[in-house]
Amino acid sequence: MKGKLLNVKRPMITSYTHHAHLLAILETQEDTLEWIFSNYIQIYINTDLSRNSWGDFYFPMPYEIKEAELCKWIYTQKQKDSVVDKRYEDIVEFLIDAIEDDSYIHLMVNYKYISKSRCFGIDRSHDIMVYGYDEEKQKLYCADFFFKTGSYEFSECTYDEFRLAYKYAYHSGTSLYLKHYIYTYRLNKSCDYEFNSGNILYSIERYMQGDIPEYWTIYNCSDLANISFGLNCYDVLYHYVENLYEGSLDIRLFYLMKDHKKMMIERLKFLEKKDICRNMKEYIEKYEDIYRLMNTVVMLALKFGQNGRGRILDRIGDGLLKSKELEHETICRLMISLREGNKGCQPDIRN
Repeated sequence: MKGKLLNVKRPMITSYTHHAHLLAILETQEDTLEWIFSNYIQIYINTDLSRNSWGDFYFPMPYEIKEAELCKWIYTQKQKDSVVDKRYEDIVEFLIDAIEDDSYIHLMVNYKYISKSRCFGIDRSHDIMVYGYDEEKQKLYCADFFFKTGSYEFSECTYDEFRLAYKYAYHSGTSLYLKHYIYTYRLNKSCDYEFNSGNILYSIERYMQGDIPEYWTIYNCSDLANISFGLNCYDVLYHYVENLYEGSLDIRLFYLMKDHKKMMIERLKFLEKKDICRNMKEYIEKYEDIYRLMNTVVMLALKFGQNGRGRILDRIGDGLLKSKELEHETICRLMISLREGNKGCQPDIRN
């Protein structure tokens, strides 16, 4: 093969591309797990989902910053697409140069021009990650949700397809998500990140209590009244379902909750290996039960999108209430064990 493929791995969570792309890179290095499991704990959701249907994992930064820019394991560069276009007559040349520099590229494309996309022929823009190229086959290797399955997957497209997809990335006017920036990510293999299990304990406590994080009041102070955090997100989704009289559910919010439980399971397994907390198998099994509950909720939300039956909404609401009750009970017991395993270990929330 005349070309280069950078390492990628199926990410643990895939609710949004900015997390999936980052984790697909980070998870290729086992040392990054300490940073991963010290984050992706707190979540937030807009309280008025009819006004703005959005929720996400919390990171201590303004909305305008990407998680990769905050992560010590990643060197991030961003530049306007207009600057790249002035330096390179062909976007493929830029991609190849970046990949040869061991950099992954995160940018917008229009899937109307990518034949392996489920949106082929449809004017639809989205952010994609490019991680390899093959000069002989004239192909690029990419990751996103908009290929054949609709799930986050690794696929490919031809050079010519990508040239058109990039050229008309903003033609549809449906997405300005990256605001005409192109991001490149390169692993920092000499990262000096210091793991502190007290950070995990601290963040889980804040999640359970639904506290407003310290940095939110600094970076996003204009949006305090309209946001719920932690376990309170269940209440927002329950109210959302109970008051849905017409239209469809935003499935992303339910996938977010499901991904949060999946990440908690992997986090507890990680802590078990580090022998930080006793009775960890019990808590892992409880979170596996919570994950199954949320997976059922996701399946019901998808089913509602197909036939819109009101009875399904009742079942979704019941699933949310049961999941919240079980998770609250589990965290209360987990916190006791974590406090015992972290005696004398003070959190350093700067990490």
